[in-house]
Amino acid sequence: MAAAAAGRTCGMTAVLGLDEAPLQACCNAAADEGVVQICNYNCPGQLVIGGDKAAVDKAAELALAAGARRCLPLNVSGPFHTSLMHPAGNALREKCKAVRFAPMQFPVLFNCLGHEMEETDTIAALLEKQVQSGVRWEVTVRRLAELGVDAAIEIGPGRALTGFVKKDCGQCYLVLSGGNCRAAATAAAHHERSLTMPQTENLRRAALVTGGAKGIGRAICRALAENGMNIAVNYAGSAAAAEETAAACRALGVQAVTLQADVRSPEACQKLVEDTVAAFGRIDVLVNNAGITADKLLLRMTEADFDNVLATNLKGAFFCTKAACRFMMHQRYGRIISVSSVVGLHGNAGQANYAASKAGLIGLTKSAAKEYAARNITANVVAPGFIATDMTAVLSEPARAAAEAAIPAGKIGHAEDVAAAVAFLAGEQAGYDYRADPLR
Repeated sequence: MAAAAAGRTCGMTAVLGLDEAPLQACCNAAADEGVVQICNYNCPGQLVIGGDKAAVDKAAELALAAGARRCLPLNVSGPFHTSLMHPAGNALREKCKAVRFAPMQFPVLFNCLGHEMEETDTIAALLEKQVQSGVRWEVTVRRLAELGVDAAIEIGPGRALTGFVKKDCGQCYLVLSGGNCRAAATAAAHHERSLTMPQTENLRRAALVTGGAKGIGRAICRALAENGMNIAVNYAGSAAAAEETAAACRALGVQAVTLQADVRSPEACQKLVEDTVAAFGRIDVLVNNAGITADKLLLRMTEADFDNVLATNLKGAFFCTKAACRFMMHQRYGRIISVSSVVGLHGNAGQANYAASKAGLIGLTKSAAKEYAARNITANVVAPGFIATDMTAVLSEPARAAAEAAIPAGKIGHAEDVAAAVAFLAGEQAGYDYRADPLR
C-alpha cells in the first residue's frame, strides 16, 4: 500500500483541538506546497491530515496559529486515505474485477461514507474509494448508534478507537479486549447478559407524557403515577396546569417534574428527553399525546393550517420517539404509546389535517414497533373515539349530538378511559403486545 506513493516525501499529522472547517482552510492555504488533505475524521477535536510532507507541515503550522492545541506527526509508512493513494485504488479495482460480491445480509457501513451503501453504489467502487478517501469514523460510529449498536469491541494493540468511540457517542456501551479475542468474546457475553437481566423490584420507572398538562394527558400522568412511575409532564404554554398535574402525581407518592417544550422543534424534543433522563436517571415510557386541531373544510384549509397540525401531532411524535429510543435501546427496555384517534382510521369532514396526522401516527408507530421489538421496546397506538376534553368542548351542540349518535354505546368517553388503556400498554405486562397489523 505504501508503495503507491513511492518516490514522494510524505507524512501524516494528528491535529488536536481544531474543528474541520478551520483545518480545511489551513489545508487549502498550504496546497501550494503539494497535496494535503484531512484523511481521518476521528472524533470532535481529533483530525488527521496527510499528503506531501512539506504541505502537511505547513498546514500543521497554520493550524497551530488558528488555535489547534497540538499537532503530532505520526510514524506511518505512507499518506493513507489521501488522493496520493490513487495507484493503490487502481490496483484494488483490478483485483475486484475477479471477485463476485454477494448481496449483503445485514447492514455494512463504509467509512468513506459514514453510512450504508446507496442503491447506486457497488462494493468494489466503495473499496476503491476507501483506499484514497478520508475515514469518517465519527459519523460512522454515530450511525451505528442510530442502528441500535450498543457495544464496541476493540481488538488490537491499543485503545485509540476506544477513546474515539467514547467521544463520538458517549451513550454507547464499550467493551474492551486489549487484543485478546477470547477475552473480547467473554466481555461481550457478559455485557449482553447485563443488559437483559430482569429489573429489580425496587426500580421505579420513569415516564414522559407530552401534552400532559390537561385533558387526556393529565389523566395519563395520574394513571401512570398510580402505577408507581415517576412523571415528566410536558406542556407548551400552560405552566400552571402542568404544575397542577405534577402536584397530583406527587400526591400519589412519586416524583414529578414539569418540562416546557414545543414538540414541533427537534432540538426541543431532544432536550425534553434529556431533561427527563436528567431528572430520573432513565426514561422507560414515552407517551406521545401532544396534539392540536385547526378544523376547516378542505377548500378553506390553508397550508399553514395543515402544516401546523401535522408538525405538532405527527412530527412531534417522530422527534420524541427518535430521541427517547436512543436511551431505551441502551436500557434494553422501553414502552412507546402514541395517542391517535378514530378520525385517523375513518376520516372526518372538516378535519383533513387532523385525520392525516393521526393516520400518520399509526403508520409511524407500526414501523417503530418493527424496528425496536428486538430491543425489548414496544410501540403501540391508542385511538380514542369521542372523548370529553377541552378540545371537544368547543364543538357545537349539533356536532356533539351527531358524534354521540355515531357511538354504539350512545355516550361519549372520558379521559380516564384512554388513560387506563395507556397505563396497561406502559406496564410490564404488555411486554409482548407487538402487533404489526392487528387485523391480520
